[in-house]
Amino acid sequence: MKSSSPWSLYSQLRGALAFAWLNGVIAAVRNPLWIAAYLTPPLTLLILFNILVAGEMKGYALAGGFVIILATNGLWLTGDAAYYRLYLKWQDMVAAAPVKPATYMFGLALSGLFFATPGMLVFVAVMPMQGLIPSNPLVFALACILIWSSSTSLGFIISNFFRELREVWPVISILTFALTIIPPVYYPITILPDALKLLALAIPTSAGSVLLHEALGLYSLSWSMRLLALIVLVVYSTVLFYWAVKKSRWRQP
Repeated sequence: MKSSSPWSLYSQLRGALAFAWLNGVIAAVRNPLWIAAYLTPPLTLLILFNILVAGEMKGYALAGGFVIILATNGLWLTGDAAYYRLYLKWQDMVAAAPVKPATYMFGLALSGLFFATPGMLVFVAVMPMQGLIPSNPLVFALACILIWSSSTSLGFIISNFFRELREVWPVISILTFALTIIPPVYYPITILPDALKLLALAIPTSAGSVLLHEALGLYSLSWSMRLLALIVLVVYSTVLFYWAVKKSRWRQP
């Protein structure tokens, strides 16, 4: 059967959904605490912002919490992918089937969304209460998809470098801090000097956040900064996805 046939495409999609169901829905039903785990960090920061900070910064706390759920959803894929490869040898079994690396990645990424979706819905429900309604839903959705895809690809790439599972979790914590706390995710990029603005936009979560902030009406971007943020997101998503597929430890029989 040729890989370009419609049936092959349907089979790959069905395989990805099967992975997502196994690693997402079934796992969430068996251990719903993982759903709460996705909500704990952003809700903690949101509560602190409400206690310590007033005014429009609460909007950044909501937007930042939404971004951190999207980003950690992809970064936590590092642990799943490493566990399946190192301990269960599931990736080797999948590679022996007519399944492409992109299918495997997409299935694992979708499984993470089952855990992250309840948390994202909580933030989406609270945003209108604070007057945060996307003025451009298309830009808002596109930024969300690109943040998710770039962090997912990054997580899958990193998972291939580990030999022991215990090495994974410190790296995930450090990456989460570096990608969601240091850059302008929980605060406006407008307070940074011009030189640091360009440096901040080189980070995918930061580029996505500025687009979300503008879409939610927190500030207005110049057309050049808006275009640069979008280009950075697209480039990161494309390059990281290509790298993840090409460099994955995929041993076909």
